[in-house]
Amino acid sequence: MFNASQLMLGEIEISMQKNISHGVYSRLRSLDSVQIFMESHVFAVWDFMSLLKALYGSIASNAVPWVPTSNPCVSHFMNEILAEEEGDLDI
Repeated sequence: MFNASQLMLGEIEISMQKNISHGVYSRLRSLDSVQIFMESHVFAVWDFMSLLKALYGSIASNAVPWVPTSNPCVSHFMNEILAEEEGDLDI
């Protein structure tokens, strides 16, 4: 019988395999192709982070002095996303 953590690990492994087998990897066969891909990808990441930070600024309280946010669940969720993206651990 599976417990919840085993099920979650199984789902993560399936997602990882889908990502690893994605078609983009078969097209990145040379340093030039990786550089061309990264020239575009860097703007997608930059755009995502800019939107995320703007959304975070409008949802979470970052005023001085600090005041509680009107929706702590959404603020917590935004904090989790920011911590994951800004930490960007390659594990």
